[in-house]
Amino acid sequence: MRRDRQGRVHRFHADDTIKHQIFGPSPNRDLLHSLQVSDSAPVLPSYLQLETVAICSLQGSVLTRRGPNLRLEALAPGAKLTAPLKIDEYLFSQEAEKLGFDQKRSLVERLPVHCQRHSSDLIAREKDFYSQARAQPLVQFYERLEALGQGLADGQFLLQMAWGTGWQGMTLGSAIAGSREFATIRASFRSDRPGTPFPRSRRLVQRGQAPSMPLGWLRLEMKPR
Repeated sequence: MRRDRQGRVHRFHADDTIKHQIFGPSPNRDLLHSLQVSDSAPVLPSYLQLETVAICSLQGSVLTRRGPNLRLEALAPGAKLTAPLKIDEYLFSQEAEKLGFDQKRSLVERLPVHCQRHSSDLIAREKDFYSQARAQPLVQFYERLEALGQGLADGQFLLQMAWGTGWQGMTLGSAIAGSREFATIRASFRSDRPGTPFPRSRRLVQRGQAPSMPLGWLRLEMKPR
């Protein structure tokens, strides 16, 4: 773990060890480099709407708003997008052995299974977080999402992604949270208060006077053309 001249963990390189363990020593050796996702077709104007987003933080066992609300443009619930996705076959032919991909093709082909396993774990942890915060509308949201995840067809999976999803949605948090390296990073930046969940803050869509749902949850389906 890289440190500065004073011996402190370097903020721009704090995750280097973890990143290399998960994704490989360079972007060229990242298995997801073999998955090519193109832009979606244009979105219908009716799929866009303005939302009010509150930044909330867990204080003790109470979810408390922090700072002013945000106004943003978001995809409405029920919006549908279609985008092409393909596997780069070249990386599994001549380059496979050199890159270490020769035994890993099934990991890409079974992406829906792996993503749903990750999302099921995240849903359970978020439901527990909001139960501790006594935020019943958000507990109910995750209970519905949990039920949806249990009834998915082959090739379908849930995934939280894009702006506003926070550390949980933008990283592989469940894969690194228990590692020694991650504990060192948290201690270095003083975010390891005993008994306090990490992270404590969430960006939540506000309906009426109360936060009602998180951002970024999608139901995706991978299927051949």
